[in-house]
Parts: sequence; C-alpha cells; structure tokens
Amino acid sequence: MITLNEIFRRFGPAYLEQFGEKRLLSHKRAIEAICSCLTPELGAHVFQCKDCGEEHVILHSCRNRACPRCQTKARDDWLDARTKEILPVKYFHAVFTVPHELAMIIRSNQKELLSLLMRSLAQALQKLSLDKKFLGGEIGVLEILHTWGSTMDTTLMYIA
Repeated sequence: MITLNEIFRRFGPAYLEQFGEKRLLSHKRAIEAICSCLTPELGAHVFQCKDCGEEHVILHSCRNRACPRCQTKARDDWLDARTKEILPVKYFHAVFTVPHELAMIIRSNQKELLSLLMRSLAQALQKLSLDKKFLGGEIGVLEILHTWGSTMDTTLMYIA
C-alpha cells in the first residue's frame, strides 16, 4: 500500500515548485512534515529489550494535524469525545458541495473564500431554521470542511 508520505516525497517537490507560490504556508509545512514522518530525518529512540538485549528503533513522527499516520488516534479520541457530548435531541446531517466550476477558484483563494463560504453556510442554515415553515427556532451548527470528495477528487464539501 502506498502511503501519503511516499506520494508527497515523490511528487511534493515538483508540486511545490509549480504551485508553491499559490499555496498557504500551512499547506507547504504539512507536505514537508508528512514527507519526513517516521523517517530518520526526524530522529528516533532506541530501546533495548531487557530479556534478550535486542535493540528496537522507533522513528519519530511529525505530529502534523494533517498527517493521517499521526492523527488517527487523535481523530478517534476526538470523535469519541464528541459522541459523548451528543444531546438526546433530533439532529440533521447535511452535506453541501461546491459546484465543480468553483473549486479551482476557491482553491486559488482559499484564505478569503473558504472563510466566506463557511460563514455564509452557517448564516443560511440559521436563517432557514428560524422560519416557521422549517423549524421555527434557533439551531447550533458544527461545520467541517472536507476538501476531498469520497472519490478523492478535489470537490469541496461542507458538512453541517
């Protein structure tokens, strides 16, 4: 199985050379961190078995929040904590997808447009919920931004 850090090590430098000027600094840092995750570049700890004397090398992880290797446990812990917070009330899961024609425009202007989209989505949901035809009351909104669709394309999806 090919890992994300293998893909980034192979294609990341060319990608950053071509598009690096248009990427957020946080994205560049994530690519660099993921490339070095669990490699000698980040160092390691050596442990020796007390029984047999065999040495075990444990490579350091990058701990970047975008790294799937490092964040699996953190994500699972976060999801477990959120599950315990769910109130015994009805809730709705809604997915909003940005039209494909807008995806590249948004990708090129992420800082401004993603913030605007998330604010607009929350405001629209809150306004609709106040209408007696729909709910007639106030709601709370938890938004999650997914920049990859289930088919791993660059569709921008908003889950509220």
